[in-house]
Amino acid sequence: TETTNYNVTKDDWLILANTTAGNITITLPDPSGLSGKTWVIKKPLAGHQVTINTATAAQIDGSDTHTQTSHHSYDVITTDGSQFYIIGEGH
Repeated sequence: TETTNYNVTKDDWLILANTTAGNITITLPDPSGLSGKTWVIKKPLAGHQVTINTATAAQIDGSDTHTQTSHHSYDVITTDGSQFYIIGEGH
């Protein structure tokens, strides 16, 4: 469980973003060499928000950032080695 800003690694697969103390930024790694890698980022608590961004110029579904604001929201994010794509999401 992450309670502060966090840099995702290639070895992560599930990131639980605990927003009790405030907003959190989750930064996805450089996608080079990670084609097919998938992560789940979940916001299990109400209040505050989770901002997902990237460590490089890569985008997430064509945007520089993606935000989770709802209680129990989650995103399943994958990469093709150059960009990131949300392939599943829910609340």
